[in-house]
Amino acid sequence: MFLPKDIPVNHSFMNSVFQNSECETILRNIVLLQRKTNLEAWSPFSWEDYKAFCTHRVTESERTVLDVFVNGGKASWNTSTYQQPGWLHFDGEWYSLTGKIIEMLGRDYPRNLSL
Repeated sequence: MFLPKDIPVNHSFMNSVFQNSECETILRNIVLLQRKTNLEAWSPFSWEDYKAFCTHRVTESERTVLDVFVNGGKASWNTSTYQQPGWLHFDGEWYSLTGKIIEMLGRDYPRNLSL
Protein backbone atom coordinates (compact mmCIF):
# COMPACT_ATOMS: atom_id res chain seq x y z
CA MET A 1 0.00 0.00 0.00
CA PHE A 2 1.21 3.45 -0.87
CA LEU A 3 1.59 6.03 1.90
CA PRO A 4 1.68 9.84 1.72
CA LYS A 5 5.50 9.74 1.85
CA ASP A 6 5.51 7.60 -1.33
CA ILE A 7 3.81 10.22 -3.51
CA PRO A 8 6.21 12.83 -4.93
CA VAL A 9 4.89 16.38 -4.77
CA ASN A 10 7.66 18.30 -6.49
CA HIS A 11 5.62 18.45 -9.70
CA SER A 12 2.09 19.19 -10.79
CA PHE A 13 -0.39 16.35 -11.02
CA MET A 14 -1.15 16.82 -14.72
CA ASN A 15 -2.35 14.06 -17.03
CA SER A 16 -4.21 12.27 -14.26
CA VAL A 17 -7.29 10.13 -14.78
CA PHE A 18 -9.29 13.27 -13.97
CA GLN A 19 -8.12 15.17 -17.09
CA ASN A 20 -9.18 18.39 -15.35
CA SER A 21 -6.80 21.00 -13.95
CA GLU A 22 -9.06 21.94 -11.01
CA CYS A 23 -9.27 18.31 -9.94
CA GLU A 24 -5.53 17.80 -10.36
CA THR A 25 -4.67 20.91 -8.36
CA ILE A 26 -7.00 19.93 -5.52
CA LEU A 27 -5.67 16.37 -5.60
CA ARG A 28 -2.15 17.72 -5.14
CA ASN A 29 -3.36 19.95 -2.27
CA ILE A 30 -4.91 16.89 -0.61
CA VAL A 31 -1.67 14.93 -0.92
CA LEU A 32 0.32 17.88 0.48
CA LEU A 33 -2.12 18.12 3.40
CA GLN A 34 -1.80 14.38 3.98
CA ARG A 35 1.99 14.57 3.96
CA LYS A 36 1.93 17.43 6.47
CA THR A 37 -0.51 15.57 8.73
CA ASN A 38 1.19 12.16 8.71
CA LEU A 39 3.74 10.78 6.26
CA GLU A 40 3.03 7.22 7.39
CA ALA A 41 -0.79 7.05 7.13
CA TRP A 42 -3.71 8.46 5.20
CA SER A 43 -5.68 10.66 7.60
CA PRO A 44 -9.25 11.97 7.44
CA PHE A 45 -9.54 15.71 6.91
CA SER A 46 -12.35 18.22 7.14
CA TRP A 47 -13.24 21.09 4.85
CA GLU A 48 -11.92 23.39 7.58
CA ASP A 49 -8.60 21.45 7.64
CA TYR A 50 -8.31 21.85 3.88
CA LYS A 51 -9.03 25.60 4.00
CA ALA A 52 -6.60 26.17 6.88
CA PHE A 53 -3.85 24.26 5.08
CA CYS A 54 -4.06 26.04 1.72
CA THR A 55 -2.05 29.21 1.29
CA HIS A 56 -4.32 30.58 -1.43
CA ARG A 57 -7.84 31.98 -1.04
CA VAL A 58 -9.99 28.85 -1.00
CA THR A 59 -13.35 29.09 -2.74
CA GLU A 60 -16.53 27.04 -2.59
CA SER A 61 -15.67 25.69 -6.05
CA GLU A 62 -12.93 23.65 -4.37
CA ARG A 63 -15.48 22.15 -2.01
CA THR A 64 -17.52 21.26 -5.09
CA VAL A 65 -14.52 19.33 -6.42
CA LEU A 66 -14.18 17.44 -3.12
CA ASP A 67 -17.86 16.54 -3.39
CA VAL A 68 -17.31 15.39 -6.99
CA PHE A 69 -14.50 13.15 -5.73
CA VAL A 70 -17.13 11.61 -3.42
CA ASN A 71 -20.25 11.51 -5.60
CA GLY A 72 -19.02 11.86 -9.16
CA GLY A 73 -20.10 14.49 -11.67
CA LYS A 74 -18.58 17.56 -13.26
CA ALA A 75 -15.96 19.42 -11.25
CA SER A 76 -16.86 22.76 -12.82
CA TRP A 77 -19.52 24.19 -15.06
CA ASN A 78 -17.06 24.84 -17.91
CA THR A 79 -15.85 21.28 -18.42
CA SER A 80 -17.22 18.31 -20.26
CA THR A 81 -15.15 15.92 -18.14
CA TYR A 82 -17.32 13.73 -15.94
CA GLN A 83 -15.64 12.25 -12.86
CA GLN A 84 -16.51 8.84 -11.50
CA PRO A 85 -17.56 8.62 -7.83
CA GLY A 86 -15.66 6.93 -5.04
CA TRP A 87 -12.31 8.72 -4.94
CA LEU A 88 -13.06 10.13 -1.48
CA HIS A 89 -15.48 9.08 1.25
CA PHE A 90 -17.40 11.73 3.20
CA ASP A 91 -19.23 10.99 6.46
CA GLY A 92 -20.79 14.43 6.83
CA GLU A 93 -17.74 15.98 8.50
CA TRP A 94 -14.60 14.13 7.44
CA TYR A 95 -13.24 13.32 4.01
CA SER A 96 -11.06 10.25 3.72
CA LEU A 97 -9.16 8.81 0.81
CA THR A 98 -10.46 5.54 -0.58
CA GLY A 99 -8.40 2.62 -1.83
CA LYS A 100 -9.35 3.71 -5.35
CA ILE A 101 -7.57 7.07 -5.09
CA ILE A 102 -4.60 5.67 -3.14
CA GLU A 103 -4.07 3.02 -5.80
CA MET A 104 -4.29 5.63 -8.56
CA LEU A 105 -1.79 7.90 -6.79
CA GLY A 106 0.68 5.05 -6.38
CA ARG A 107 0.26 3.96 -9.98
CA ASP A 108 0.24 7.38 -11.68
CA TYR A 109 2.66 9.22 -9.38
CA PRO A 110 5.12 6.64 -8.08
CA ARG A 111 8.17 7.74 -6.18
CA ASN A 112 11.26 7.50 -8.32
CA LEU A 113 13.37 5.19 -6.21
CA SER A 114 16.51 6.00 -8.20
CA LEU A 115 16.63 9.60 -6.86
